[in-house]
Amino acid sequence: MKNLIILFFATVTSFSLNAQTAGVTKPASHDKVASGSSADLAKQFVELGGIRKEIDLAINGGDAFLKKLASEKDPKIAAENKKVYDIVEPKWQEQKKSLAGKLEAELQKDFARNFSETELKYLVDLAKSAVFKKYRSFLESDTYAKVYGTPIDVVRGLVADTKKELSNQTPVKK
Repeated sequence: MKNLIILFFATVTSFSLNAQTAGVTKPASHDKVASGSSADLAKQFVELGGIRKEIDLAINGGDAFLKKLASEKDPKIAAENKKVYDIVEPKWQEQKKSLAGKLEAELQKDFARNFSETELKYLVDLAKSAVFKKYRSFLESDTYAKVYGTPIDVVRGLVADTKKELSNQTPVKK
């Protein structure tokens, strides 16, 4: 959860700094669009800001972790992992049903607690702006995914190359 919040704040901060550099200080609609209590504004921002998609991605990370547990190749470890997987998987599926809503509600409270009403109005207006929608669309693009996935691809390549090199080496006799 903390990583999700940090990612979000880094994204908004980067977006705000880039907007300020470009001479944009607030969305054009800032004075007339967003209204309501801090809790209402926080809810609007979470809905408009694409945060639910981020929560869903974090939950998918739980799925990936569980699948990796089940995919162990070593037979001894695989047997133990299968026992754990068989117990955890139905529990995870049940918890997943309500987890996104709980995380969303928690983030809404966090936004209401950590941002003033004026700041929340700004964030809601920002999330409604065409440039923010374009930004969110870019974050969901294949172009962004490719860049974001590059470190994993590099590490996978290094591991594959190293395994190949090690398998081609002849053992040193003592």
